[in-house]
Amino acid sequence: MVMQVAGMVSPYWMANPLEATRLSDLWHTMWTGSDEHDDPGFMPPVTTISPMPIPSPLLPAGRQMTIMYLTNPAVWLPDRINALQVGESIDSYHMRLTLTLDMLGHITNDADTGLPVPTPITMDDQSDEHLSELAGMLTGQQPWDNRAQQLVDQMQEKLDEALPDGYRMNDWVDMGRMLAHGARVTSTLLAAQTAYAYSMEPGTEPRQTALDIITWLKTNRPTLFSLPSPQPQAVHDWWHEHAADANPYLDLLVDMGAETKQACDSVKTLLAQE
Repeated sequence: MVMQVAGMVSPYWMANPLEATRLSDLWHTMWTGSDEHDDPGFMPPVTTISPMPIPSPLLPAGRQMTIMYLTNPAVWLPDRINALQVGESIDSYHMRLTLTLDMLGHITNDADTGLPVPTPITMDDQSDEHLSELAGMLTGQQPWDNRAQQLVDQMQEKLDEALPDGYRMNDWVDMGRMLAHGARVTSTLLAAQTAYAYSMEPGTEPRQTALDIITWLKTNRPTLFSLPSPQPQAVHDWWHEHAADANPYLDLLVDMGAETKQACDSVKTLLAQE
């Protein structure tokens, strides 16, 4: 029997860290119209703990931007919210912005892939001239004017409605860190389960994928994932021993209303299967 593998159906976990680079490159291309991804000022849109694409707050001068980027709600969040905070990691920033967009109703699932994607903002003028001028305002190449400010105000109104007591940055930064840690633990467990499932498939390609995932985990998450052997049985035993470590995070997501109980229970069931 083929073991079930967790799909990337939530912005709050990632079952296969190897997908992060592919998805980041895809979003970079869709947002810039360029296949070149060597920009040192561009944080990856997708992290290894979440498939939700979040734009980098770091924009070099001359950045090309497509309409898909310019209608991304995260781009027009007020500067105070959109900025990377002191002491905030890329992962915790990513999760803070993800939760913010989710709370504002700006995350949906792609009809074809099921992946979480941003729900675009309303932009009446989509002419090339208007889009080019907005891009210039975002990168400081043109003076900021009321056209850009109206888009920020649009997002601020939604924030005021959702958070009448205001966006308390210290609390949100702490929540971002908490979510990043929980997502890292849960994604590591799901990645181990995914690797094991691939290792049980016939043929060299799925087994190589399993080995690549295991190698990535041992290299990038050595404190969470430490195995004496990369053999499938060792991976199986490790994930079963630690499966319950994901429960506090999954329960938190449900309590916050960030994820459905059905989705989180499905992850618990997946991690519990033999």
